[in-house]
Amino acid sequence: MTRAAVRAGAFALAFLAVYAAAVLTPLGQQLDAASLGAFPWVPAWAHSAAGVLRVVLLATAGGVSILLLADLLLNRRFALAGRAFMTGLLAVGLAELLKQILLARPFFGRFGYESNTFPSGHVAFTAAVAAAAWGAAPRLRARPWRRRALVLLVVLAALAEPLSFAHRASDAVGGVLLAGVAAALCWPPSSGRTRRGAIALTSAAVVLVALAALVHAPVLLGPAIVLLLWLSAVRLIAAAGMPRSLGVPSDHIPSEKNSTQC
Repeated sequence: MTRAAVRAGAFALAFLAVYAAAVLTPLGQQLDAASLGAFPWVPAWAHSAAGVLRVVLLATAGGVSILLLADLLLNRRFALAGRAFMTGLLAVGLAELLKQILLARPFFGRFGYESNTFPSGHVAFTAAVAAAAWGAAPRLRARPWRRRALVLLVVLAALAEPLSFAHRASDAVGGVLLAGVAAALCWPPSSGRTRRGAIALTSAAVVLVALAALVHAPVLLGPAIVLLLWLSAVRLIAAAGMPRSLGVPSDHIPSEKNSTQC
């Protein structure tokens, strides 16, 4: 089994775990509904601002994807252009296929939802564009802050969903993880191992979610959501070749010369 398949499988398993826990169980649906109120310190106006930010980030991602593909094609970097295009296409295509056809959402009373919204296609597309930009544009790697900026972009796009009441938190996390599947398949795997930082962040998020369920304190969901989104975004960018940074795994930057086709 190739490293690309292993990485894609890890993202896919995490995606299925989130779906099973948040969508297929009554407690999961209750916590997922509570995630819409997981940030009680946010002022009322910020929810409207999050709705605007959601649209702006989606439009920005669309513009970046067009500019990225145009730049790659004009510079005759056809292999990278193909990878970038397929990353977005796979992420959005899988998101819509899973949400509209393959995945069911049981209705568990007052916390249920009549139509399936898992995963978020908006988040999947924005996250896929961020991964493709990192993998295909070496100039982004010249400054360490640009890695953090891409991770922050993905986290903000995902947080805008529950803050604007457009999607529940699990939909946003699922969108990032699904983009990770696409990035892992479309970009050459690097030699890195999962570090203790990734395990620590995952454990902390799981503990916070468990405490929220046990003591009925939805406010604990806010930090858990942020941790899960940050970890997912870091791993997403890593799948496209992010070097060591942000306290999570160290990866070598892939070169176009030795890359494999998506």
